[in-house]
Amino acid sequence: MASQYSILRQYAPYVSPYNIDLVKDVMMYKQQKVDAAREKIYTQVDYLMGQEIDKPEARAYMEDKMSGVIANINQKFKGVDLSSD
Repeated sequence: MASQYSILRQYAPYVSPYNIDLVKDVMMYKQQKVDAAREKIYTQVDYLMGQEIDKPEARAYMEDKMSGVIANINQKFKGVDLSSD
């Protein structure tokens, strides 16, 4: 309980232990790597899906299989770090 004789504590100003500018630079670098990895994945999927297939039923079969492969990849690698080499 504070009384009229209590001494108020003097605290030093807060100094963050983190270099916010460095954290920002690292996060921007990692985001660029994620974006590049996603672009590689999308480019490869677009390439495969862009193949010319004459028969409509063969095209439908390929699209069905590709959607299954993509769903499997999404499930298996849900938490993967795309910024990692």
